[in-house]
Amino acid sequence: MNDIPCLALNNLNFKFNERVIFEDLSFHVPNNSVSALIGLNGSGKTTLIKILSGLLSPNSGSIKLFSEEMTPSLLKRNVTSLIEEASVYDHLTAYENLNLVRIMYDQPKSSILEILKDVGLIEFKDKKVATFSLGMRQRLGLAMAILPSPLLLILDEPMNGLDPIGILEFREVIRNLNTSKGMTILFSTHLLNEAQLMATHVSMLHQGKIISENLLLKKDSTFLANKIIQLRKNYFDSKTVKTLIANTSYKILNINTDTLEISVPLETTLKEVLDATAEINWESASFKKIDFEESFINLINKERND
Repeated sequence: MNDIPCLALNNLNFKFNERVIFEDLSFHVPNNSVSALIGLNGSGKTTLIKILSGLLSPNSGSIKLFSEEMTPSLLKRNVTSLIEEASVYDHLTAYENLNLVRIMYDQPKSSILEILKDVGLIEFKDKKVATFSLGMRQRLGLAMAILPSPLLLILDEPMNGLDPIGILEFREVIRNLNTSKGMTILFSTHLLNEAQLMATHVSMLHQGKIISENLLLKKDSTFLANKIIQLRKNYFDSKTVKTLIANTSYKILNINTDTLEISVPLETTLKEVLDATAEINWESASFKKIDFEESFINLINKERND
């Protein structure tokens, strides 16, 4: 099952008031991943999250959970979500809120205390939710979402409004759910730093299009979208270089009298680049390490300029 995506969207189309939001959108979430869906405000993140959570219906296309077509009953059994802020009853305790969810999903009573431990609220189980901070309310909302033991947990901008301590605590809970319980988690965010710190995979949504999908985040926070190759020579003819590059899948990022930087597909080798531009007879060639933020900006600028 590990080779099968937890979630797969194919050719999804969605209109709102005759405005096209998504057109033939395809996207998948790897199993056992913490996948971040990042994009600028207005890119369509929340709309996509609501579609995946069953709150909105696409006009056409397919959504599959482990290769099985998503139906309302399959969604209810296996997918839970926390959209925007947690929906909790202020006049009830944390335990009582979770008990309502337990009854709805026919879970054992013992699951309540276990979940409260998982989200760090066990000592507040008998406190009225009205006394909770925003961070505690979010963790309670998360507890309510994970109590049914879903195959996929979906979160929309989960860090919004949290203070630094609340963010840290929430982040640790998410990591633990993934590493200790093997839960697949998809969350949307416009905060690059949070995607960096919490995700194993990142996909970028821009103006309703996935512009990069399931890119791995390494431990050193290097973001592997495309590789950037830096080529140097004391002097070269830029017109010749542009003609050579035009016949490849490479993209020129920066060019001056002695340096060329190009973006190339991840599998590209230095030898392939040197062979494609052999006419220049470069003096040096190397891969340039780029960070997450730089890569994100490069991809957004590329979309704006295309």
